[in-house]
Amino acid sequence: MNLLLVGDANSIFFVEYVKALKKIMNIKVFVYSPEPDKKLYSEYPYDEVYFDGFSQNKLTKIKFLGAILGPFLLYRNFRKFIRKTNNKFDIIHVHWLRAAWVIEPVLFKRFSNKFFVTFWGGELEKMELLHSHDFYLKRLGKILKCADYCVGSPAFFNGRLLKLYPSIKDKCCYGYYGSSIIELLSNKETTRKEAKMLLNIPPSKVTVLLGYSGKKIHRHLDLLNYISANESFNKYKDTIHFVLPMTRGASDSYIEEIESKLKEIGCTFTMIKNTYQTDDDVATLRIATDIAFQVTEFDGLSNSIKEILCAGTILISGDWYPTYSTLKEDGFHYLEVNSVHEAVEIFYNVLPDFDSYKISFEANKNVAKTKYSWSECIKPWAALYNKCNK
Repeated sequence: MNLLLVGDANSIFFVEYVKALKKIMNIKVFVYSPEPDKKLYSEYPYDEVYFDGFSQNKLTKIKFLGAILGPFLLYRNFRKFIRKTNNKFDIIHVHWLRAAWVIEPVLFKRFSNKFFVTFWGGELEKMELLHSHDFYLKRLGKILKCADYCVGSPAFFNGRLLKLYPSIKDKCCYGYYGSSIIELLSNKETTRKEAKMLLNIPPSKVTVLLGYSGKKIHRHLDLLNYISANESFNKYKDTIHFVLPMTRGASDSYIEEIESKLKEIGCTFTMIKNTYQTDDDVATLRIATDIAFQVTEFDGLSNSIKEILCAGTILISGDWYPTYSTLKEDGFHYLEVNSVHEAVEIFYNVLPDFDSYKISFEANKNVAKTKYSWSECIKPWAALYNKCNK
């Protein structure tokens, strides 16, 4: 079977997804990546991979105009690529529905026997085409009509997606991404104190994670402003140690802005930047984290959140994520808030009773360990691929 995946080939999810798939299927995997090669791996598990350089085009750098032209430049590049392959794939599977992919949906059908799509979160909230979210949603309906299957989280389908596009109900198939980090956490004997010491964090400090990447959607500055402006800040200033993983999605200027703010408010901090983190590095970070904020504008149930919960971290999360109902169904416990401001208020409620909260969140360590392993999560994806190949 020949499978073409369309998505970020640098993504750890893509890498682990293909590794797991190849363990149980006889499959040849091609990848078209809109992102350039970030040299994160010495080798990739793909049979062939094409890294697009559209984001390096000077036209994409032009303010306002670049946002309009970008999707069309990417679409043009993909169209050239797919025509050059001179190959009709058994399956084309698009992960994350960028604006470029809704421009000419029939293109995917023309070069595949079966066409799949998977949502990663944010498409229904933020994606735009020609600076219009409504126009993107209209075109999204076209690509969903072309798709043979929509694969992803049950909570996502049962939320806004099916309300907007009820006709796709019979196309929805449920699949989850696994996590090699959770598998590591299940077997790792490192204590929280030891993990902090490995990261040069004083063990007596309360480590506070501000988001799981360097993307602005994590609202790092808002969190820092609210935390430092709270009347309880001076009482806990010497207790707090901020942790910010800025290895993905952060520009140099944004990192400098965050660093400047951290130095201004005076708490100790660890910022992870300009480095590649192994699975073991990430697992150590998860164990070392006492409290985590998840107040992104949107999220498609990131594996990072599952990892944070499986590490026994106290999670303060927004209540505006439709896919997070899956976490509750699996038995995870976390603190829900309706705004960034309320998240900080809850944070200052947790600190005086920190030890009690720690004990209650330890129970999350035993929830769904095997369910989130790649060996389990890959099964429904592989079954669907095999079904389409008969």
